[in-house]
Amino acid sequence: MARAPATPARRGAPAWLAPGALAALLLAVVIAPALLAAVGRPASSVYEARGYRTLVNELVAGRGWLKLDTRAEPMRVIPSEWAPVDDPAFRAFLNGSYLAADMKKADASVWRVEEGGTRVLAIRPDAHRILGPFATGRGWNGSLLYRGDRQATPVLVARATGAELSLVAQGESHAAAAAQTIALDGAPPRGARAAQRYAFTHDDETAAVVLRAGDQTLVQVFAAEGVSVMLEGRTLAPREGAPLIVPMRPHDTLGFRHDNRETRFDLDLADPAISRSLPGRGRVRDAGLDSFARAAEGAMGEGDDNRIQLTIDSGLQAAAQTALETRAERLRAGGPGFPAGVTLMDARTGEVLALGTYPRDRSQLSGRQAASLEPDPLIQRNHNFDRLPVGSVAKVPFSLAILQSNPSLATLRLQPAQVRALSTDRDKTKRSFRELLGVDIGMDIEDHVTAEGGLDFRSFLEKSSNKYAAALMLLALGDGSAMAGASEPWSLDGQTRGGPPALAILRGAPRGPYGLVPRPRRDVAVGWAGQLPALFAVRAEGDASGEASAFDTGAWGRMGLERRERFAAASPEIEDFGLSDIGDIGPDYIMSILGGARGRWTTVKMAEAFSRIVTRRPVRSQFVAGARPVAAGERLAIRDEAWRPVMEGMAAVAGPGGTGHALGEAAPRPLDATLEVRLFAKTGTPNLDRFGARTQANAALARYVERGCPLAWRRGVGLYLPQAGLRAGRDKVFDAVKRLGARCHDGKPELVVQEVIRLNALGRARGGAIPGLTLANGQVMGIPTEAVSYSGIGHAVAVVAGLYRSGAPDDQPIRALSMVVNLQQRTEADKTPAVGVATRLLCDPAVRAWLIGGPSRAGAGCAR
Repeated sequence: MARAPATPARRGAPAWLAPGALAALLLAVVIAPALLAAVGRPASSVYEARGYRTLVNELVAGRGWLKLDTRAEPMRVIPSEWAPVDDPAFRAFLNGSYLAADMKKADASVWRVEEGGTRVLAIRPDAHRILGPFATGRGWNGSLLYRGDRQATPVLVARATGAELSLVAQGESHAAAAAQTIALDGAPPRGARAAQRYAFTHDDETAAVVLRAGDQTLVQVFAAEGVSVMLEGRTLAPREGAPLIVPMRPHDTLGFRHDNRETRFDLDLADPAISRSLPGRGRVRDAGLDSFARAAEGAMGEGDDNRIQLTIDSGLQAAAQTALETRAERLRAGGPGFPAGVTLMDARTGEVLALGTYPRDRSQLSGRQAASLEPDPLIQRNHNFDRLPVGSVAKVPFSLAILQSNPSLATLRLQPAQVRALSTDRDKTKRSFRELLGVDIGMDIEDHVTAEGGLDFRSFLEKSSNKYAAALMLLALGDGSAMAGASEPWSLDGQTRGGPPALAILRGAPRGPYGLVPRPRRDVAVGWAGQLPALFAVRAEGDASGEASAFDTGAWGRMGLERRERFAAASPEIEDFGLSDIGDIGPDYIMSILGGARGRWTTVKMAEAFSRIVTRRPVRSQFVAGARPVAAGERLAIRDEAWRPVMEGMAAVAGPGGTGHALGEAAPRPLDATLEVRLFAKTGTPNLDRFGARTQANAALARYVERGCPLAWRRGVGLYLPQAGLRAGRDKVFDAVKRLGARCHDGKPELVVQEVIRLNALGRARGGAIPGLTLANGQVMGIPTEAVSYSGIGHAVAVVAGLYRSGAPDDQPIRALSMVVNLQQRTEADKTPAVGVATRLLCDPAVRAWLIGGPSRAGAGCAR
């Protein structure tokens, strides 16, 4: 029996769903496709579960049937007291849709919850981008093709499974250099493969080899015991001791009779395809672009072209995917999977040439991840489309935007960070800073860069100084003048300043142990931030919470493809830095230029940004040629005095003393003496501490501390309540908080306890230090305002390789290739894996052929 309905007196606004509506809910589970049309789902939407979201938001969450269980660890979503948990219609929907899985964890990327409360309000609009219940669409039988710069490829198609074995010409791709072995006595081949030749074996003995020789496809037949080889029904019998070589023509059938069965392959000619539908044999997709292709297919409709040619180059895609996977698998070493991506882009046009992603299948996950029955999000989406931490790579676009607004900041000079004790852990010393130009930035930031005579703009980018980057961000809030008072010396335009910068956020600011404590206002916009959308087409001051689903579907462009929002799952996320909402100067603002906090970028956007900087043209990423054309002579209004220092710094990064010096050693050398290759790069080591918006529990604990309620911290113990003791269990702590009353916790003691437990877990992960914790004699005076969970360090690099006429300006390359690599992992044994991937690509024959367009020598670094 269902529970009695809530009355207005008991519940207020939400009303009980009538029995007829419950019946409709049950019917919805059975006839999902028709329901989707009724609730307004676009006919071909596969990757956006709009029908499911509508049901949850209108019939479940909208009526107050879901709430947070804040005492569970981790928090989860449970039915409220008003939910009809005993009704078969509710149970059917719960078990037949995403809902049961979504309720297992109160994930902020899935659920919206009322501010300061426990009621679940809605499913976020971008919560589900994977196939599943209530997300079905019309099948599209067309093909997604590689760019049209290759001839049709011979393909052996297995009759039993529809597997495609593409024959790649020698030298066409570094990734297909080796032969593939097809064991006739093993499992039948499936999916798609590419190789220069295929060896068909039985009991480890080669029966035949199929290969390309120029424009011909040849079969070499060997005498293998127990195997008969047939071509078009005719048995091929080689002479003793020598193989028989026979040409194959399109549509010929190659057969193998063995073990009382027969295996057949048909020879077809196929356009280079990312995804192609085979009549009666399903669909075949490029292994590295599977998630991208599935998302794009789901967005296509009946009226769309059946042959859509994309900008992706098959040779560059194979090289990028192989280089990324090889390095990532070495980093993983059998452990859990992690996201990684590599984007190659034509820097002059914005055409995306390759989208290597990792992991791409369950074999690249840990045993526990791979054994899960639920789809793992790591393999459901191309990671070049996800906003990921990029570390110091972000210093380049942010610096250019700052200099564009205030060019004199390029003359900044200051002293490197000194070795000092961290404020959050007195037992550790590192080269770090918290006081910056006499200002307390509220957090410790490490910086290992040293420089005799001080840091200037070139050495800042060359060596990647965090302190210099943070000083740029701080000074960008003012006009470069200084206030009275002592601070470390710094200079602009050759003039030394001895006081803190004159900033509005420092007016009347109190002085603490680490300098003046700024008072930022969340409603005050950052003046220079307007340069970010103007230069890089990003959101500088929008909604940083991620609540609004935002994807750059314009990359699909002018094809006449209707309803662009359908392409969300096959499009990059839109960058949004939220610089109009600054609560704390360190985590909310300064960390953006260091690639933390809100400073996340997709590899596609980062490749686009570096392309714009080098060429000074408003290029936009595009997957279809001509989707976003750049008019001849169209230029970005980048000031010379801002552009030159940035270009000089990026060139130094790839130079002998730079953090990316291995790139310069691998740069190809044209044989034509009138041509040269120049590199402009930036490396980064993104700290994978997940800085995000303040959680409800974090906000509740912050209010608790602000009201002077008792909370202490001790090394080895962490946060604790003096009333409950140092080693109290969860229930005792909860009871102690509850006794303190509404003055301390706003009636939400469970949220306070939850945050104490979470921060203590963070402290254990960080060796006892909780970033941003402010103490006075052991008493907690301030709580970090960001939700942080420690997960290690990654590595990223962005590089533009340009081919130039000798003496030509840096913004006038003949050809230019942008490469951005982001691996959300690194190890002590492999600290620069992203540079390793980029170096391998610079040495790859397909990359050199695209960039040079003629004979060249590989760089000396390619010999390693």
